[in-house]
Amino acid sequence: MVFELKYADKLNQTSSLLKQAVAKIQSRNYGDTLFKRQILWRLAMVFCAESRKLAEVQAVSAP
Repeated sequence: MVFELKYADKLNQTSSLLKQAVAKIQSRNYGDTLFKRQILWRLAMVFCAESRKLAEVQAVSAP
């Protein structure tokens, strides 16, 4: 599993931070190693301090 976790102070920041997390996973090819797995989960997530929960979660497909 690959996780990219972002932290937001306010709920209105979560959408843009989720986009940043997805872009980072894709641009850095996280999870692409010599030892390929049949199933590899890449998850972009944003924790929000205001709501005190994971406000956004998105599965990211391999490039």
